[in-house]
Formats: sequence, C-alpha cells, structure tokens
Amino acid sequence: MKEKIIKYKFPKIEKGTGKKIAVVGSGPAGITCAFELAKKGYKVTMVEALHELGGVLIYGIPEFRLPKVILKKEIDMLKCMGVEIIKNYIIGKTETVDELMERLMLYLLELEQVFLILWIYLAKI
Repeated sequence: MKEKIIKYKFPKIEKGTGKKIAVVGSGPAGITCAFELAKKGYKVTMVEALHELGGVLIYGIPEFRLPKVILKKEIDMLKCMGVEIIKNYIIGKTETVDELMERLMLYLLELEQVFLILWIYLAKI
C-alpha cells in the first residue's frame, strides 16, 4: 500500500507573550492545548509520563483507524512551534515528592498557568 503524503499548513503564530504554561499529559487534550497556546505566543512545556507522546491516540487507537504517521506529524508541528517536550517523567517516581515540590515551587513562580490532563491506563490481567 502506498503511503499518502500529508500536507499541513503551518499556523500563524502570534507575537510571544513572554508567559510560560505547563501542559501535563500529551493525549488529545494536551496536544490540542499545547497547539492552541503556542499559536497564541505562549512558551509551552509539555510533560509526559510515557516514552511516546499521544496518550490514547498512540496506545488506544489501532493503526488502521489512526495511522501513527499522522500523529507523528502533529507532534513534529508542535516541536516546530517551539513547544518543549519532556518524556518519561512520572510524577512521584522520577523525583521524590519533596524534590518535586521544591522544583515546582521555583518553576511555578515563572508559570502563568498549568493545564493538567491525566489518563491512567491499567491493563486487565
């Protein structure tokens, strides 16, 4: 099967606001939030617990329904828009709670908002 060429129009990005926003979670809501905020000129940092971005889009929707190449292009667009991405960061495991709170208190002083989206996957055994 021949791969379709996907063309995207790069969005117009407004002048930078100088404000920082953290998006915790990279599923559909996180990707949309990061995209819209980056378009409006915010400095966005997206934090994901897993090694792949996309949440349910990557782990819950089969390839024949949502080809991974489409999701990869969306994530590449975010990177081109200046969204900083941090993967493999599990809140509570990557750092101790005390370390996390100390770092967040310093970081939160610089942030305008935090958008928190959590989706927890538990496999049935």
